[in-house]
Amino acid sequence: MDEYFKRAIANVIRHGDTDIFPFPIENHIFFDKEPETLGLLKEIHKDFDGSLSRYPPAHDAALAPVNYTGFRWATQIDPLWNLYFLALVLSIAQEVESARLPTTDRRVFSYRYCWSDETGDIFDDTNNWRGFMECSLEHARQFKFVVVCDISEFYPRLGHHRLENALLQLAMAGDAHSRIMSFLKNFSNTNSFGLPVGGPAARILSELVLNQIDRLLELEGITFCRFADDFHIFCESNEDAYARLEPIFPGCGIIDACRGDLIVSNILFEVKAGDRLFRSVDVRQLITYATLNQISKRFTIERVGLFNPRIGVSATISVDDLCFEISGKNSIELFSEIAAAISSGEISR
Repeated sequence: MDEYFKRAIANVIRHGDTDIFPFPIENHIFFDKEPETLGLLKEIHKDFDGSLSRYPPAHDAALAPVNYTGFRWATQIDPLWNLYFLALVLSIAQEVESARLPTTDRRVFSYRYCWSDETGDIFDDTNNWRGFMECSLEHARQFKFVVVCDISEFYPRLGHHRLENALLQLAMAGDAHSRIMSFLKNFSNTNSFGLPVGGPAARILSELVLNQIDRLLELEGITFCRFADDFHIFCESNEDAYARLEPIFPGCGIIDACRGDLIVSNILFEVKAGDRLFRSVDVRQLITYATLNQISKRFTIERVGLFNPRIGVSATISVDDLCFEISGKNSIELFSEIAAAISSGEISR
């Protein structure tokens, strides 16, 4: 770990612990007392659990302006613990980068790992926001419609279970992943979600989680560009654009027109972002959407699914299997009965 401790120290000395807050005075101490700082980091690493228990990392959170009218929560971590957290993440950063879509694909432009001994930079500065926008403009000339979206409160609400699963899928030795999760659990006060906003360590971890979405979009043949949690998705028609996000199902009888959450290929997903597992009401919602779609025949839906990005849980099932499980009937029979019931006038709102 000595190499990564030295990299973390070099990065913080030259660039600070965040790109939001003023440099803490400890940064000057790290510069003046680099060998001593390295020794402290080694002591933490030698007895990580004990250090975490005896000297739990403190942090300050505050609102930081994003633009003229917006704010976001930002975090400044205890300077020494910030160095240790950054070193842990740097020790797996190359594995994270290798798992992501290649830069040559020109899909993902945010926080591409490329360590520089000369400057102490962590990320490749040729993959940036400008490249993201230029690539988006190129695609916009070829497609008629663009879906522009982002993930609301992504860093504060990122689920630890989902991150841990992504870490475990990396081909790496050692216990860095378990130490990272222990640190985050302490940071979030035992809550199962949240990353500290502002530093490069959280950005590397967030990109690992977002890579799962990138891979899914690529698998479905969807043309897109991404920078951090900002997505641009390119479509040939207005209908295709709405089908990607918030597909509209025409109403029938006492049921008004409804908006679903997401259709990926032939799977209708209902997204639940609460800190809970799925409930029967979520399944009823999918059955309602599937019934309205059977009547209107607007989309081709062969499977339905539930997805909770906060806790990293998902499930899919074929429409016919779901209908048989809940009613003992195939989808055509069940949907016909539901359509008749909601159109009969015998059921009130």
